[in-house]
Amino acid sequence: MISRLTILISVAAVASGFPSDVSPCNGTSAELFPHPKECQLYYNCSITDSPRLMPGGQGVTECKYPLLYDETSETCMEEVNCGSRKLKKNACDYYNKKCDLPHCIPCHFLFPKCEGLADGTYPHPTKQPSPYCFVCNNERFVDEISCPDSVLTTQTPSTEI
Repeated sequence: MISRLTILISVAAVASGFPSDVSPCNGTSAELFPHPKECQLYYNCSITDSPRLMPGGQGVTECKYPLLYDETSETCMEEVNCGSRKLKKNACDYYNKKCDLPHCIPCHFLFPKCEGLADGTYPHPTKQPSPYCFVCNNERFVDEISCPDSVLTTQTPSTEI
């Protein structure tokens, strides 16, 4: 049984914004906690380690892009109030999209940036000339599709690669 002191310490650590390199997991609970600084991250205390590129110690877990961690439902969702936690809009800023091995395809070839773009469909900047387009919603990449004829005749947006 988890003691009240353990729960109180864990809750206090989350509320006070424990450092991002210190896990609130104490090794005996299977609780979930939001990461104090990044909206796509959370602590799953039932996990004893974390991927090597992930910051924050034991149990740090990342939602799949473009999902974010919701404190209330304790799940990864598309629409979340991040509060003071940083919202990463670019898929390539997610840790699970990073690869430092020589065989990796650069992330931006697969996930173009939508920051600064209006919601809509755009020709894929790294797959031209081709019928591929990408879809932006709330400045976040949400899909890659076959371009509608109306988009194929427009200019490629200037996105940073």
